[in-house]
Amino acid sequence: MATKKPAETIETQEQETASVPVDPMKELTTVFLPRATGKEENFILVGLNGKVWKIMKGVPVQVPRPVAAILAESNRAERRLDEWDQQQQGKMFQASSYL
Repeated sequence: MATKKPAETIETQEQETASVPVDPMKELTTVFLPRATGKEENFILVGLNGKVWKIMKGVPVQVPRPVAAILAESNRAERRLDEWDQQQQGKMFQASSYL
């Protein structure tokens, strides 16, 4: 006959497993970068803590989670720059219409 473990023991085991630190560099995630157009390179280089990853465009690639975070932040920054650039062009167009 099997005996049931007390609830306290189960909770303690779950807490011990949750407190074990996980190396984020070992957690892989899949990223996909759009295929290069024109004269762009068909890859992008990402560096982190002295290590460099060459990530191909147009194919799904497994990378560590921090590298994926760098790519995501780079994409967000590029979109913000494009939005700012469009705003500035609009301001320049409005200013030139007054001349």
